[in-house]
Amino acid sequence: MSQRNSRFLCLPLDIQHLILSNLSPKDVLLCSLICKALESATKERSVWIAQCRGHITSKGHPFPTYASLDAMSTSELERHAVNCFRVAQKWVCFAHGRSEKFPDGDFVTCETATLKEVYEGVPIYATHYLSIHGRLLLLILYKAIWSVLDLWDVADPANPTKICEWTTKGSIIKALVVNKDQSSEATIALGVYTEAKEHVVQLLTVTSSLCLEIHLSIPSIFVPLTLKGDLVALCQGTQSRTMIWNWKSSRYALLDEELPEEGAISTRSEDASEDTLGVRPPYPLEVTFAQGGVLIGRTKSFTLHRTPELLHSSFEEAETAPTGYLAKHTFGYLDSICTTAHDADTPPCYRILTRGYTDDPWRERDEHSLHVYRLDFNPDFLEHPSTTVPYLFPPVHEARIPTRRGKLNCRKVFLSKKGVALWVQPKKWEGPYPGYAPVPLINVASSDPDEPGRISWVPMRDWEREKEYVRAAILPGSVYRLADDGSKGTALLGEGTDGEVNLRPVLLKTNRCLEAEWTSMDWDEETGRIVLGYEDGRVMLIEM
Repeated sequence: MSQRNSRFLCLPLDIQHLILSNLSPKDVLLCSLICKALESATKERSVWIAQCRGHITSKGHPFPTYASLDAMSTSELERHAVNCFRVAQKWVCFAHGRSEKFPDGDFVTCETATLKEVYEGVPIYATHYLSIHGRLLLLILYKAIWSVLDLWDVADPANPTKICEWTTKGSIIKALVVNKDQSSEATIALGVYTEAKEHVVQLLTVTSSLCLEIHLSIPSIFVPLTLKGDLVALCQGTQSRTMIWNWKSSRYALLDEELPEEGAISTRSEDASEDTLGVRPPYPLEVTFAQGGVLIGRTKSFTLHRTPELLHSSFEEAETAPTGYLAKHTFGYLDSICTTAHDADTPPCYRILTRGYTDDPWRERDEHSLHVYRLDFNPDFLEHPSTTVPYLFPPVHEARIPTRRGKLNCRKVFLSKKGVALWVQPKKWEGPYPGYAPVPLINVASSDPDEPGRISWVPMRDWEREKEYVRAAILPGSVYRLADDGSKGTALLGEGTDGEVNLRPVLLKTNRCLEAEWTSMDWDEETGRIVLGYEDGRVMLIEM
């Protein structure tokens, strides 16, 4: 197309850029394919900055935060704008009921890639996404005779590249957490049992050459549960104590979840099951460093502590002066919990996603739910921080998400700042002989119609077998439910008892490998990437 025959190309450049800025990122890419003149116009930096601001950040949709828009190159702006817009539109389509595939087909339409490592048959223990120096990396933990860490470059999911491998001969990694603060020198925290039969906590850093190196190591039987900036939360088994450690200043404080402060609040959910025999151990699940306090989730309790002063120079000294809790709530016995600050609230209001565990023999096997709670910020805390609690207890129940019970190796649940819940739904119980279906046999030799018949077990075909699923639910207050005209999408929402909201989950991915279950999962909301580790050593990368 010549400029002489195109009214658009005859317009001044600033008008062309203004028009292109008001198109969607997908339409701008289509325009670049028409002719060289339009291709040149679409490569202008101002066009893609306007795309990022107008279609993504101004609407509150996820966008990479490793650098400001002004610090990103034009190619980075183009790549992030196209990718983030595509992912956000998929969630928006679900929230507004404009998708053709929900809820029965796989929502993920982009291609997936599978990593087949040399450690074939060795289970994947953990998978974590890392954003280092503007690059998306994947950390994989294998556990065999000893533990091995692999670091992969997965910027191009169709062509992942292994960067490095890190291990200490004879050592077993008991716990692994990653630092979401990209400016921190400590990227990974490990709880390690060494070949010399010593328990240590190690902090690893990713160097500029993308190699893993030990930054700091201290002896401790505690294991890391959370790493945020310079702070590490350390826990030990079923003990009700959590150590807060500033690794830069080498200062400590101890939080005790069984020690109430004066005037402490204690609440309980109405449907929380009692553990009358006390046989369920209170394992730690997560620690959240919140504004004005520390939130600690365990299998039996959820406690709020005031942000402690790190006054002690050693573990032993901190253990002599523990700090108690301000408030405690019991949801019942949990096998997973995720606490996330709601992105739209200032000061932050937290959402809590819980998955309970029950061994009630009278409950239906498929009757199981995830629950969403809201933990509101206490406005009085800003004026009287020393005499009031930073958050209001008990947490308010917001929504219920149906799922089901079953054997589950990947227990982790996710709740994003933008209001999306993500989890693995286990297989339905297949009876005493997995892969076989019972078929009744008629006893033709007997004349007694009340005589019980025999049962034969027949092999099931693959499509008949029960499978694992990755499912998601969009919360009522999610940014994806807000339309440009101010209306709210109500698709996949329903009313339950007592006015509560029932969220209808959507299907993201099906585990079609019947012989290997998922053992780990991670989700990077900014890029729309999901990673799943298998018990046979394979890793699946999913791009939404």
